[in-house]
Amino acid sequence: MQTLVIIFTIFTISCAFPNAYDDNEDIDHIVGGHKANSYSYNFLTALLRDGECFCGGSLVTANHILTAAHCVDYIKPKDYGLIQLLLNTSTLNPPDNGAIHRGVKKIVHHRNYNSATSVNDIAIITLDSPVENIKPIPLPRIGSTLSYSGMWATVIGFGRTLKTLAEDESSGNGSNKLMESSLQVISNSNCSKMYSESKETKISASMLCAYAAGTDTCQGDSGGPLIVEGTQIGIVSWGYGCADPKYAGVYTRLTFFYTWIRFNLV
Repeated sequence: MQTLVIIFTIFTISCAFPNAYDDNEDIDHIVGGHKANSYSYNFLTALLRDGECFCGGSLVTANHILTAAHCVDYIKPKDYGLIQLLLNTSTLNPPDNGAIHRGVKKIVHHRNYNSATSVNDIAIITLDSPVENIKPIPLPRIGSTLSYSGMWATVIGFGRTLKTLAEDESSGNGSNKLMESSLQVISNSNCSKMYSESKETKISASMLCAYAAGTDTCQGDSGGPLIVEGTQIGIVSWGYGCADPKYAGVYTRLTFFYTWIRFNLV
């Protein structure tokens, strides 16, 4: 009997590698995406270490970046100086003229984040100085109970660009250019059916899923925003493969974390 090994993909491998960028305009990025307009998404933040992008995030106040816990839970305060935050750019190397650089003052991730199940995959970075002249992306209104099921959403990031099935080994570089794509939010019940064979991970109420044939987020897009009608509703979290037709991408559901977000935006 052949054993199928499923790779649980948490999207944290480098967004792009120095001197290995792909500038071919005809190749899709973010897996099945297209080049994004940086002025539309100048709140998008690249998290860099030693000049390499390892995750994304989004500016939600002048002083705070929202990202995924799995992007930063291992970073100790003594290492904050090694992390750089890059905003207002459509390319990583070199950044656009007018790109904004910031450092890290503080990182807090959800105390109940579970790396095995990806439950509570949310974190907030406090910047070392405010970001002026960039409008933070709005978050869902307090008390919103929207499931967003059936709505079309936008994802953006500098992550890997190659389609990867769940049973394949992860490989390939990220994109030097900011890319975007459209996905449809699906119900948690339908998403749970896609992952019904998984014993390690379950689709919880704190997650939401989005899917479209041939496109998906991938490694390096982690921590970035899932956006519906100009509002961030999710954080790129995990999935099986990248654009594997059998699996949707899984995101942290922001409406589940109203209290936690408000408490930590101080």
